[in-house]
Amino acid sequence: MRFDKKTLLFLVLLFLPVLSNGEEIKRVNNQLVYQQIQQKTAPFILDVRSEQEYQGGHVPGSYNIPHTQMADRLKELSDYKNKPVYVYCRSGRRAGIAEKVLLQAGFTQLHHIDGDILGWQAAKLPLEK
Repeated sequence: MRFDKKTLLFLVLLFLPVLSNGEEIKRVNNQLVYQQIQQKTAPFILDVRSEQEYQGGHVPGSYNIPHTQMADRLKELSDYKNKPVYVYCRSGRRAGIAEKVLLQAGFTQLHHIDGDILGWQAAKLPLEK
């Protein structure tokens, strides 16, 4: 299958990582996040899974806004627009969608928790219910 230059450029741009001020959204190690939670130095942690998933167990101290509601609930996050925000979901896809919405809304310090909740559980880190 052959692509013309415009189509190829479109595909390359489509699959580039989400950028924030010219930089990729930073990944943050889940062990470091847990350490920050224990030391009460963790920034705002945003769980973008469904409410039902959140109720089943979440990163301690996290706040839940499902990714499908992110655009409508940005006002709830306005205090964190220029502060670090750690985002996660189940495996990463929904967090990526939410991060794009947050970037478009002007959030400047987004971080993605490595491994999301699956990685958190694999590392045997505690969940809050």
